[in-house]
Amino acid sequence: MIPYRNPLPATMAVISYPYYQIQNLNPVGFLGFIQYLEFIPTVAGGGLMEQLKVIGVPENAMTFIDDHARIDIGHQKLTESYIRQCVRTRADLESVKYAVYVTAKLYGEMIEDAIKSADTQEHYAYDLAEMPVPVI
Repeated sequence: MIPYRNPLPATMAVISYPYYQIQNLNPVGFLGFIQYLEFIPTVAGGGLMEQLKVIGVPENAMTFIDDHARIDIGHQKLTESYIRQCVRTRADLESVKYAVYVTAKLYGEMIEDAIKSADTQEHYAYDLAEMPVPVI
């Protein structure tokens, strides 16, 4: 049985940030989060695939990257149109820019954390069979 695994801490930061942005900052800034994630594969996807090939990763293991390197071009254009429609003030623009910055930083930390975890076999798992049974 594969143990349940919680997300690594840096992954939790990436997936939690959009909620925080929407709930506590400017919801328009969420578009910066989306813009960054749609932009990365279109810029870095091809180079990443070349590097993975060099270390022996088979092409059929890279279909996710390949698909997003192509598909996300359209998604990126849609996100840009949403930004043009929704950014109405300087504060909105600054919020989108800040979200791009935060997302890039958190995403980089997530990748570093994943590599470190793979190297050290560190993970945040627990066996569901060991979970305490509530007394009712």
